[in-house]
Amino acid sequence: MATGGKIKLEEGTGGGDHVGFKAPDTEVAEDIIWTLPSTDGATGQVMKTDGNKILDWVSLPDVDAEATARADADITLQANIDAEATARATGDETMPTTTPSSPTNGSYWYDNSEDKLKVYYGGNWYYVDMTMAPIVMGVFGGGAVFASVVNNITYINISTTGNDSTFGNLSQSRQSLTACSSDTRGIFCGGIVDEEGENTIDYITFLSAGNATDFGDLPINKMSLAACSSTTRGIFAGGENWTDGSLNSIEYITIASIGNASDFGDMDSAMRSLAGCSSPTRGVFSGGYSTLVENVIRYITIASTGNSTDFGDLTFARQYLTSCSSATRGIIGGGRSGATRYNVIDYITIASAGNATDFGDLTYQTTIDYSGACSSQTRGIFVCGDGDGGSNNTIEYVTIASLGNSADFGDIALPRGFMGCCSNGHGGLAV
Repeated sequence: MATGGKIKLEEGTGGGDHVGFKAPDTEVAEDIIWTLPSTDGATGQVMKTDGNKILDWVSLPDVDAEATARADADITLQANIDAEATARATGDETMPTTTPSSPTNGSYWYDNSEDKLKVYYGGNWYYVDMTMAPIVMGVFGGGAVFASVVNNITYINISTTGNDSTFGNLSQSRQSLTACSSDTRGIFCGGIVDEEGENTIDYITFLSAGNATDFGDLPINKMSLAACSSTTRGIFAGGENWTDGSLNSIEYITIASIGNASDFGDMDSAMRSLAGCSSPTRGVFSGGYSTLVENVIRYITIASTGNSTDFGDLTFARQYLTSCSSATRGIIGGGRSGATRYNVIDYITIASAGNATDFGDLTYQTTIDYSGACSSQTRGIFVCGDGDGGSNNTIEYVTIASLGNSADFGDIALPRGFMGCCSNGHGGLAV
């Protein structure tokens, strides 16, 4: 044993330099003698104790493989996780709670003992981080391309930027419709095919691309109406048809339950070509046309049937505008009054009645109307519309919490206006 708590081994060349080991500088409780392994380890292995002073060679976990597995698991399982969330919300839970007997890559089950979702990849089970953010989809349905009415449904991922992708088709081609949503279902309502308004209500399931399915009917034909929603209830306000002219009625549906819309209450004035948005508790309807273009903002309490109440005024009176929101802030953009088209964006604090304030400007050809809007909790999306040069393919976005002009998001494959837009992450869905 060497002195000074060190063992030194002289280099093999006899040059006088050493390698060695040094005992701890603190006092040890007892003698510790480690037993070395009897053979050399394989390439890349390290030495590990068994806790009883026996050392042996072991292989380190493949960190890159595990990271890849988890990344692949996130991608493979995202639809399954969101589908399971839908199943839980509708009482149709199907998540397996035992280990699959013959798993393949992407197989999954919920381990109740560890309270973890696990996925199979490359011969091993890995847990999936259940806190990962779901895809927030913006979905655009129907609309008009000049004189042609379409039934196209397309979508974007609001959290990124880029062009839209195909989702499916509405049950019928129509324009001047509206849309609202829960976090699992998108609802498309009303509109016009040729001359008379429609009473059709369709729905989609956000994470299952495909054609819309019949939900029920409005009690009256409506086009140029507005919508808003909470997690449970969709609200449809105002609109018009050729028989009755402008309408003041407000209807509602329970989004999880297929069926016809019911009477909610009335607006104080018959109104068409207005815009709607919501917080989890309030629905807000802005602008529109009654006997003239209006700047009035009205609101309702979504959970309580009844008539609308005055909220305040827009910065400019206009119709054919559009709106979206976070849980606290409503954003109202575009619109027109007579031959004047506006690129203005206003905002309101939904919980506090009062007049709208200037937010910034839309950028497309300085003006845009007949557009659609949807949002996540952080981003507002304005899509297409009729600008100075006709229908366009522009998608723009704003950061709802930060005042300023809109920025380019991407393009929509089929340029159109008069569409219905919704998302699975808007302000009415906050908890």
